[in-house]
Amino acid sequence: MKRFFEFFSITRSERNGFYVLFCIILLLIFIPVLYQKFTPKSNPSYTLVEFPEEEKNDFRYADSKNHYDYSKRESTAKNNHVTYFPFNPNNLPDSSWLKLGLTPRQIAVIKNYEKKGGKFYKKEDLAKIYSISEKDYARLEPYINIPSKNSEVPIPDKKIEVYPSKSSTVRIDINSADTTDWKQLKGIGSSYAKRIVNYRIALGGFYKVEQLKEVYGLPEELYQQIYPQLFVGNTGVSKININSADLDMLKKHPYISNKEAQLLVSYRTQHGDYKSMDDLRKILAINENFFLKIEPYLAF
Repeated sequence: MKRFFEFFSITRSERNGFYVLFCIILLLIFIPVLYQKFTPKSNPSYTLVEFPEEEKNDFRYADSKNHYDYSKRESTAKNNHVTYFPFNPNNLPDSSWLKLGLTPRQIAVIKNYEKKGGKFYKKEDLAKIYSISEKDYARLEPYINIPSKNSEVPIPDKKIEVYPSKSSTVRIDINSADTTDWKQLKGIGSSYAKRIVNYRIALGGFYKVEQLKEVYGLPEELYQQIYPQLFVGNTGVSKININSADLDMLKKHPYISNKEAQLLVSYRTQHGDYKSMDDLRKILAINENFFLKIEPYLAF
């Protein structure tokens, strides 16, 4: 070692440092070995758990990494107390799904499917839900009962309601009549009456009888039937001040879309207040039909 130090011209103090470093390295190597040798080993205790035979069959691997798929164990646990009964899966309450043995996670997937407009038209549609396993579908399939289209209850207002006892001579002011007044007309029930009144409120009043055709779901046949009994009184319509109305106020009107409201406000901001309909018609991005419809509802 002396010749080694002399060859590299290592001083005495550097030699001492080398010895100290060498000793530290030896300690780091042997400390773990000594610790394991003199530390008493604790024997772990094990508890043998015996699973029922039906549960043993439910254990499987989810992928090549040997991750256990807990959904199978969850499926086994939920079937301990299952009540079977004929059911229509469309809009079935959560409590009924639970009775049939589905888990909250599976139910949440079904409800999310329905929330997005999904519907079960035949039994096999339930099997397409990714949270429903083949085993679950096999046990539920005999109890699924989806009514055929012919047996469904007709949707209200798809057909004209006929009330033979109603008068065919009564006259209705379409701007002042309430729902009770509207129901005096043949073919107008509570649903149509509410729609007409709500639409009138949203518009700010009718300025001509023909606007009644715009009421959602009102059949042309029914309109032609009641037309002779309708008239526009002197009540007038509520007007919007086009120079002070903000974007939200304009968008609320049934005749004004979001895009049209933005164009009206932007043009007013850039060019100042509107003085007449001629100023509005300078907005080339809006067609003439819009101006004809909205003109009775604007004030300058």
